[in-house]
Amino acid sequence: MRNHSFFDLVLGAAILCVAVGFLVYMRLQTGIGGLSSYPLNAEMRRVDSLKAGADVRISGVKVGTITGLTLKHGGYRVDVSMNIRQGIPIPSDSTLAVNSGIMSSSYLNIRPGHSGKMLVPGATLHSS
Repeated sequence: MRNHSFFDLVLGAAILCVAVGFLVYMRLQTGIGGLSSYPLNAEMRRVDSLKAGADVRISGVKVGTITGLTLKHGGYRVDVSMNIRQGIPIPSDSTLAVNSGIMSSSYLNIRPGHSGKMLVPGATLHSS
C-alpha cells in the first residue's frame, strides 16, 4: 500500500508539472500576461454581440483585448476601448469589422490599411 501512495504522489506531481508547463506555453503563445500593451479606441455604428474581454485580431491572430463598450448619446454610436499588444503598429487607415465563428465568440477584426502613418496610443479609429 505504501508503494501506491508514493506512486500516486509522483504521478500527481508529474501531472501538475505538465499542466503548469502547458499554461505557461499558452500564455506565451496567445500574448496574454506579462506583455505590455497600449490603449486604442474605436467608434463604430454596430458592435453586434461584441463584449468586454473579447479578442482583437489581425489576420486571425489575437493582438489585443476589448476593455469596454460605451454607447454615445445623441449619435447612437459605440465607443470601443481596447488594449493592443506593444510592438504591433496599426495603420491610421485601418478598418474594423465584428466577426464571429460557428464555435467561437465574437471578436473585433482589424484590417490593416496601407498608410505609413501609425496610430499613437489613445488614438481613435473611426468605422463607417
